[in-house]
Amino acid sequence: MNASANDPLLRTCVLTAIGRGAIATIALCGARASEVVGTFFRPNAGSNQLPIDRIRYGIWSREPDGEIGESIVVCATSETELEIHCHGGRAAVEAIVGDLVASGAERIRGEQWLQGRSDSYLSSECQVALAATQTSTTAGIVLDQIRGALATATQAAIEQLQSGNVQEPGQAIQDLIDRSSLGRGVRQPFRVVIAGPPNVGKSSLLNRLLGYDRAIAYDQPGTTRDVLSASTTLGGWTIELRDTAGIHETDEAIEREGVQSARREVQSADAVLVVVDASIGWTIQHDEIAKLVSDPIRVWNKADLIDPKAMLYSEERVFTSTVSQAGIDDLITALLQRLIPLPPTPGMAVPITERQIDCLHEARTAIASGDMASAIVPLQRLLQG
Repeated sequence: MNASANDPLLRTCVLTAIGRGAIATIALCGARASEVVGTFFRPNAGSNQLPIDRIRYGIWSREPDGEIGESIVVCATSETELEIHCHGGRAAVEAIVGDLVASGAERIRGEQWLQGRSDSYLSSECQVALAATQTSTTAGIVLDQIRGALATATQAAIEQLQSGNVQEPGQAIQDLIDRSSLGRGVRQPFRVVIAGPPNVGKSSLLNRLLGYDRAIAYDQPGTTRDVLSASTTLGGWTIELRDTAGIHETDEAIEREGVQSARREVQSADAVLVVVDASIGWTIQHDEIAKLVSDPIRVWNKADLIDPKAMLYSEERVFTSTVSQAGIDDLITALLQRLIPLPPTPGMAVPITERQIDCLHEARTAIASGDMASAIVPLQRLLQG
C-alpha cells in the first residue's frame, strides 16, 4: 500500500492504554473516516456500510477479499467519527493505526483528541489520566474528578477568597495538597524498596508479596547483586516492589556496585521495608540503613525460627515468615497505611496531575503571604489550564 500525505481533517487516536486491557479502542474522525475504515473492514455478514450507533463485527485486512485478519468491532458514533475495538495487545493496535496513518490520518495524543470535547481543561487532563489507571480503585478516584469533585472544591475556594474568607479556603487547599500522594499513586506505581543486610530473606519476602517467584532465594549472602523489580496490586493500588542487594561492606567490585545501587533506591523510595532476621535481631548494618530513611517499616522476618513468646509486637515492627506466610497480611496492611495514610472516600476531591498540584502549592504560598488576589490566579489556572 502506498502511503499518502496526511489529511489534516483526518485524525486517529488510541483511546485506551496499550497493553493494559483485553480490548483496545482506536478512534478515527474526519469526513473520510468511513471511507478509510471501509478499505480494511471485512464484515462477517452484509455490506461494509457503517450506520451510526450500530455495532458491526468483522475482521481488519489489507486484502480486498481477505478472510484472515484481526477480529474487530466497528461502530460509527457520528457521520464523521468511528471507533474500532480490537485486541488490546500492542501489535494489533499498532498494525491498525499504521494502516490508518498510511491512508492519510494524523496520529494524535489523547490530550489533543480531548480538546474541545470536554467541559474543561481539568476534565480533559483527568480523562487522559483515566486511560492510564490500572485498578478499579484508581479509576474510581479519577472518575470522581471527571465528575467535578476537584473542580467544585477549587471553585468554592475561589469564591471564598473573593468574599474575603481566608481561613476556610486555606484549609481546603491544604487538604487537597495533603491528598496529592493519592494523585501520584493514581498516575504511577508506588515504589517500595526491600532493604537489609545479606541473607535476611529479602528475595523470599518479595516473592511472597508478589505471589510468585520473581527473585532467586538462596541461603547464601550476595545472591541478589542488582535491583530486581516487579509490580503487583495491593489494596487496589499498583505497587512496584524493588528487591535490592544486601547493604554491607564488601571488597568485591560488582557486589559493591549493587550495594551502592541499593542505597540510592532506599533514598528515593515511597516506602522502605527494612528486613531483619528475627533469629539474629537488629544489627549495626541495620543502623546504617536506618540513616538513609527516616521512618522505615521494620520487618522481622524468619519468625518461624524463634519462640512466639519472644515476639514483642509493636507499631514499629511486623513479624513475618516466608516459610509459613505468617504475618504477610499484616505487612501488607502496614505498607498500605504508610503509603496511603488518608484513604480516599467516594466523591473526594483529589489533585491528579503535577500541574494541578503545583497550582495548589502556588495558591497556598500566596495565601500565606496575605495576597488573596494572587492566590486566586493559580486556582483559576488549575480549572482552565
